Amino acid sequence: MNSTAENPSRQIAEWLAVLVKPESTVELRVLIEGKSIVRHYKDSDLSRMARDAIHQRQGAKGTYFLLNPLPAGWSGGTAKDGDIVRRYWLMVDCDPKRTGTVSSTDAEKELAESDHR
Repeated sequence: MNSTAENPSRQIAEWLAVLVKPESTVELRVLIEGKSIVRHYKDSDLSRMARDAIHQRQGAKGTYFLLNPLPAGWSGGTAKDGDIVRRYWLMVDCDPKRTGTVSSTDAEKELAESDHR
């Protein structure tokens, strides 16, 4: 497997390398069965982090990582806002107004996918 399209963990690791600052620690969170599985990785362990994220996503409601770094060598539990060393990234999530908890239609999902190709 040479292409990143054929190797999702490699593709994830390459994107993590763009987003994760050198000499920092990053937190991976997997939401499963009403609890969070939290793991911390050094910037040099992004390939392992990507493989772990793929492996742990089975049955998970969500899998994500903190965009901003924790102190190098972080060994605490789940990070809180005050634990972030510096803000490099700001996540903005925009959703359309919907009634209640209505999800996107299949047509809306297909349109969003086609915009990314």
